[in-house]
Amino acid sequence: MKEGDYSLAVIFEGWDGYQTSLLHAIQPLTRSQLEWRPGEKLRSIGETAGHIALGRIDWFSRMGAPGSQALVKQASTVRGNDSNLDPQLVGDAA
Repeated sequence: MKEGDYSLAVIFEGWDGYQTSLLHAIQPLTRSQLEWRPGEKLRSIGETAGHIALGRIDWFSRMGAPGSQALVKQASTVRGNDSNLDPQLVGDAA
């Protein structure tokens, strides 16, 4: 493995751990809890979790990375029309 490849592997492993931690944090939440907003103009918990979890897909898409458009399409299936993560999908992923 080349040095640059190793660095990317470490980054991807870190992302995997981070995603797993986020999933474990939000998995027990109800739809009502995911929809809760700390203020009228602030993101809900579900929107915030979706932003964190799916933000990397946006990075790759903006860079025009190969396969990124397929990831964007796939990511759209885990969000509702209101940008909240679907609680059923969160539970299924655990």
